[in-house]
Amino acid sequence: CTTTSCERLEKEKEEVQASLEDALHRLEEQHQKELAQLEARLQAFYQAEWDKVHLTYQEEADKCRALMEQQIGDLKANHEATKLDFKAQHFEHLQDVKRQYEDSLKELRTVHSGDLQSLQNTLKESEVTLSGQIQELREENDSLVEKLQAEEERRKRLAGKSQKDSHTLYLEQELESLKVVLDIKNKQLHQQEKKLVHLDTVVRH
Repeated sequence: CTTTSCERLEKEKEEVQASLEDALHRLEEQHQKELAQLEARLQAFYQAEWDKVHLTYQEEADKCRALMEQQIGDLKANHEATKLDFKAQHFEHLQDVKRQYEDSLKELRTVHSGDLQSLQNTLKESEVTLSGQIQELREENDSLVEKLQAEEERRKRLAGKSQKDSHTLYLEQELESLKVVLDIKNKQLHQQEKKLVHLDTVVRH
C-alpha cells in the first residue's frame, strides 16, 4: 500500500465514520423525537382515561347523592304522614273521650236532678206531716192548758174548805197528771219543731 493509497483510505475511513456519526446523531434525534411524541400520546391517553374514570365516578356519585336525597325525602314525607295520622287518631280519641264524658255527665245530672226532685218531694211531704203533727200537738197543749187552768181554779175554790174530801184529792191527782202530760207534749212539740227547722235548712240548700 502506497502512501497515497493509505491516505486516501484513511480519508475515506474518516468520511465514512463522520457520515456514520452524523447518521447516528440524526437517528438518535429522531428516536428522541419519536419517544417524546410517544410519551405525549401516552400522557394524553392516560389523561383521557383518567378523565373518563373521573367523569364516571362523578356520575355515580351524583346518582348516589340523588338516590340518598330521594330516600331522605321519602322518609321525611312518611314521617310527616305518620305524625299527621297519629295526631288525627289522637284528636279523634280525645273527641270520643270528651263525648263519653259529656254523656256520662249529662246522665249523672239527669239522675241527680231526679234524685234531688224526689228528695225535695219527700222533704215537703215530711214537712207537711210534721206541720200537721205540730199543729195537733199545739191544739192538744192548748186543750191541756185549758183543762189545767180549770182544775187550778177548781182546786183553789176547794182549797178554802177546812178539810179535803176524796173528790178534792182526786182533783189534785188529776191536776198532777195533767201537768205530767202537758210536759210530755211540750217536749214532743219541741222535738217536732227542731225536725221542721232541720228540714227547712235541707230544702234551702
